[in-house]
Amino acid sequence: ASTPVASLMGQTQGLANALNVQRTISTQLISQGNAVSVNCPPFVDAGKIGTLYTCDATTGTGVHRTIWVSIDGANGKFSYSFGL
Repeated sequence: ASTPVASLMGQTQGLANALNVQRTISTQLISQGNAVSVNCPPFVDAGKIGTLYTCDATTGTGVHRTIWVSIDGANGKFSYSFGL
């Protein structure tokens, strides 16, 4: 059985969005001094509006903090916040 091209393109876009989310959050939190590293799962449905998932941020003191990520719109629009 073959996988439809549209399905593969959707998976590729989702992966690209997930990588962009991690890169953006990492850059922002590290430059602000709020984290020394950020790790997000690469295989999430980051191409689907409404998707929620978590990333892990490590602070300079070694504390791990959860970051909630929401896919808010087309073209990779997202928002994030630290968990409580």
